Amino acid sequence: MRRPPPGGGAEGARMSMDDQAGRGGFTIAEVLVAILITGLVSGIIFASYMGAIRIVYSSQKEMERTALARLIAMRTKSVFEPLNAVTAGVKEFFMKSLALKVRRFLVAEDGPTAVEYAVMLALIVIVCLGTITTIGTNANVTFNSVATKLSSGS
Repeated sequence: MRRPPPGGGAEGARMSMDDQAGRGGFTIAEVLVAILITGLVSGIIFASYMGAIRIVYSSQKEMERTALARLIAMRTKSVFEPLNAVTAGVKEFFMKSLALKVRRFLVAEDGPTAVEYAVMLALIVIVCLGTITTIGTNANVTFNSVATKLSSGS
């Protein structure tokens, strides 16, 4: 136990009350803050745990779907394998037919050629750009004149 300072009196009584208050425990505010912090930390941990559980669950579902898709692919592959020879021949026929049609189109001189189409496209692009530039310039002049009249108060 501490001895009162020399002189005793009110100063000594104040020291002994401070010593008793220091040994008394926590205040209500400190307890409430501790409960609040504990609740926040618990909530964060719970939310993280639930998020992890949700991710694991969705991953399991995705794995099940993938396994099912692989199983279906393996089973259907055996069914359609005999058709591969037939479809390969059909694909080859269509590709040769398409190549023949493209070759005929490029060789034919009765219609416009690719060069003529490119020239027409270039002219259309030039006209469009010129029109857009003109309209943009006119709109800019109009907006500037309106802004000038508004700022001058006329």
